[in-house]
Amino acid sequence: MRYARNFLGILLSFTIAVTAAGPKEKAAFRSNAYVVLINATVLDRANRPVRGLTQDNFRIFQEKALQPITYFAEEEVPVSLAIVFDTSGSMNTNISGARKALRALLRTSNPEDEVCLITFAERPILAVPWVSDETLIQNSTLFSAPHGQTSLLDAIHLAVAQTKRAANSRRAVLVLSDGGDNHSRYSEREIAAMLEEADIQMYAVDMAESPYLNARAAEELAGPDLLERLSERAGGRYLPAHNDRDLTDVADRISKELRSQYVLGFVPPKGVEDGRFHPVQLRVEREGPKLSVYWRRGYRVPSE
Repeated sequence: MRYARNFLGILLSFTIAVTAAGPKEKAAFRSNAYVVLINATVLDRANRPVRGLTQDNFRIFQEKALQPITYFAEEEVPVSLAIVFDTSGSMNTNISGARKALRALLRTSNPEDEVCLITFAERPILAVPWVSDETLIQNSTLFSAPHGQTSLLDAIHLAVAQTKRAANSRRAVLVLSDGGDNHSRYSEREIAAMLEEADIQMYAVDMAESPYLNARAAEELAGPDLLERLSERAGGRYLPAHNDRDLTDVADRISKELRSQYVLGFVPPKGVEDGRFHPVQLRVEREGPKLSVYWRRGYRVPSE
C-alpha cells in the first residue's frame, strides 16, 4: 500500500487481459477518504496487451453501482518481483521445467527491475534478497534437489512480506510450483485475505505434465485449483505450461503484462472501513473484437 500523509491508497492489482500500465507515485487523493487504485491488464484475442485505451473505456462498479473514476494513467514501469520456487518432493519430475520457466522470465527483465527468490520445501527460505542481478537468482536454483513436504502457502506469505521492502512501486509475486500443499501453518483463507489487502499481483506457473496428473497425490491434484484461486484474488493469473514452448510463451506474456498496465482510482462508498471484502467489477467498453478482462475481485479495508 502507498500512503500520502493522511491519505491511504489501496492498490488493487486488476489484471484485465487487455493492457497494462504501472501506477504513478502521485495520485489525486481526496482528504479523509480512502482511494482504491486498480492495476488493469487488458488483452486481445491473441493474448497481446492492448494499448491506447482512455478513461472513457473503463467502468468501475461496486455493489452494482457505477463509481466515478478519479485517477487514470497508462505507463510502463520497472517491477519488483518476488519469485516463489518450489523445491519440495512433489516437484521431482517438474523441477527442470521450473528452472526453464525462471530462466525464460529473467531473460525478459529490464535493468531497472529487481528480483528476490524464496525457495520452499518443508519451510520457506529467503534464498536471495532483492537484487538486480538475475544471474544470482538463476544460479541459486541450479543445485536444488526436490525433497520433503510442501509449504506453498507459507512461502507465499513470506513473498508478500518481502514485497513491503521492495524499491519499485510496481510489485508482484510469481509462483513456480505444482500447487500442492501439505505442510503450511497458514491456511488458504488467511493467504487469500493477505493477498486482497496487499499492493501486489500474483502469477502462478504450473509445469506439471498432463500424463502424470493421475499419478499425483490428492494435494497435488488440487494444486492447480489452489493456485488459480489465489492468483485470481490477487489480480493475476494461473498459467499451465506443459512443455518448453509453453514456458517461453508464458514467460513472455507475464513479462509484458507486469510492465505495462492501466491504473484507475476511485473513492469507494462510505462504510468500507469494516474489515470485510468488498467486491468490485471492472468493465472495458470498446468497439471491435472482444477483449479478455482479468481483475482482482475486490478489496478489504481493515476495521478501525
